[in-house]
Amino acid sequence: MDGKRGRQRDPDYYEGDDYNDVTYVPQRTSSRRRATAVDFNKWGTASLRRYNAVHKLLDMHSGTREELITAIQRHWALQVVDEEATIQALVNMARRKQIERESNLGGGGIIKKARYIGGKPGPKAMR
Repeated sequence: MDGKRGRQRDPDYYEGDDYNDVTYVPQRTSSRRRATAVDFNKWGTASLRRYNAVHKLLDMHSGTREELITAIQRHWALQVVDEEATIQALVNMARRKQIERESNLGGGGIIKKARYIGGKPGPKAMR
């Protein structure tokens, strides 16, 4: 607390005149190692073997379930996620999907009226 009731000090906030004394340290980094949030013990053997096959961790025919779990946990812990690139890829995918959806609807998201309403053909279809 910084002396004000109920308000925590924001690490990015600076009260003062001399900016040379301030060092900005980001709170989140992309390369920070985090504890494993996935419990591989709950995965089925088939899922463990698929993960192993995709990432080529152990020989496919050798390895007990416990060896697979250990190898997968080690592999998982070594993965570094670039958060900015991941978020940018997600945004790009969402934009692409939106553009596809709009183009499938026929121009600007306006849905065309159906030719037949209630199972009866309209006047143009009778010609």
